[in-house]
Amino acid sequence: MFSIRRLRPARERRREDLIRATNWIGDAIMALPALRAVRKRFPEAEIAIVGRPYVADIYRDQEICDQLIP
Repeated sequence: MFSIRRLRPARERRREDLIRATNWIGDAIMALPALRAVRKRFPEAEIAIVGRPYVADIYRDQEICDQLIP
């Protein structure tokens, strides 16, 4: 036996993204414009960034993610 679940249409689902930060500070700084573009393109998305603690601090006050995971 199997069951059928009714899924919400794609436009009603909340987008959730996990972004893996680079390991190097310089690369993290250079990635900021791309991360801002992702936030601008998907303003309603739940965005989390995971990275090393010394790199994660760069993203802390940038308003580009909802969750920061060092």
